[in-house]
Amino acid sequence: MNDDVVERDLRAFLAARDPGPAPAALAVRVRSRLETDRASRRLMATGRLAGRTAALAAFAAVLILAIIVARPVAFSPGSSPLPAPAQPYSIQPGDGVVTADHVPVAQTIAALLAFAALFVVVRIATDRRVRIGAALGIALIALGTASIGTSDAVGFGTGVLSVEPGGSGPTGDSSGVYVHVTGDRPFTIIVTITNVSRLPLTIEGIPEQGSQTVNGRTQPRLVGLGSLSLCCTATAVQAFRPTILQPDGSIDLAIGGLAGDCAVPPDASAAQTYSSFEHVSIVYEQLTIWHTAVVSLPSAIVLSESGVDCP
Repeated sequence: MNDDVVERDLRAFLAARDPGPAPAALAVRVRSRLETDRASRRLMATGRLAGRTAALAAFAAVLILAIIVARPVAFSPGSSPLPAPAQPYSIQPGDGVVTADHVPVAQTIAALLAFAALFVVVRIATDRRVRIGAALGIALIALGTASIGTSDAVGFGTGVLSVEPGGSGPTGDSSGVYVHVTGDRPFTIIVTITNVSRLPLTIEGIPEQGSQTVNGRTQPRLVGLGSLSLCCTATAVQAFRPTILQPDGSIDLAIGGLAGDCAVPPDASAAQTYSSFEHVSIVYEQLTIWHTAVVSLPSAIVLSESGVDCP
């Protein structure tokens, strides 16, 4: 048997088993079934994507809720809104003073759990869009974590710095901003604070300074906080309430102080020493983290001291 005989017999066998062309109706049904299967696969893929997206959205909602619930709450005279006074407001010791030693334990735990969950999603997700969304979530968590420990989001930008009651220094010295009071009497520093970062923040108040006594005599100290309804006089002071500042936003603050037992108005006739405030501390909250910023003033706030027994 040669190859030609084998080929002939094979052709005859195949021709005998050939059922002929498929009926037209069968071809239509096959095409319809294939189109239906493709539509079903697309619907199933859309459903899987929607399910993953919903799971990520639910996780993000739970995370945001956990962070909001875990936000530190300061209990202080300046931590809740107060009605606008009918008379000029007088800053009292303790107004706007907050406890700044908030340790973000709950936020840190929530961030770590969210980071781990999103990392798992990036590793196991088959949909590219889901992986990109999880990676963006990781980047946002990293951004919030990077802000922990930094306290440079507020500063003195373009604004005002003045004191009341104020005056000139001895012999017209203009090297600082002079406070003119006698004894441990109140004075007010009016200063503009600006959000110098790229993210919104909330001005919460000033930190408590603690005891300011040396050799039995009280020292100059900052004891309270108010805000200004108009710039830039102490007669426009009103009760402080936490204030949100957008990037490059600013607020005029009135910081109340007491001059200390030894303060006297500066003059050229008496031998005097001077104490000064070259910085003010501001407590703010950003990305749920509390910070205490030390803001450098463009000019020192100067108070004089007189007497041999004064420190």
